[in-house]
Amino acid sequence: MAWQIQNLGQGTLKILSARLPHSLFRCEEREFAAVLTLQAKEIARLELLVKCAEPPGTIVENAFLILRVLWSEEPWRILARLRVSVNKEGAPETATELVTAQPVGFSVPMSQ
Repeated sequence: MAWQIQNLGQGTLKILSARLPHSLFRCEEREFAAVLTLQAKEIARLELLVKCAEPPGTIVENAFLILRVLWSEEPWRILARLRVSVNKEGAPETATELVTAQPVGFSVPMSQ
């Protein structure tokens, strides 16, 4: 599978790793030996080998592409929620439903 990723911000975006954790549309975390660096407004293509052995007509809801990134040198996660449709040839096709980002460590429990 391939996705087009665009840095819509003004800072530098470095993609460190990607994974797809859904059981029906899956790719273990892939850390990139050569970090994918996108300057402001730059576009890159991200390719991942994905396991999806579902029969034609299957719809997979709430699959996620999760990117571990550095945004302006700070660690973030970008989550793209996907809807996957398996076409009549048995190939998965994705539609991005929502993209969110969160800083790593935003939900650290408070000590008592």
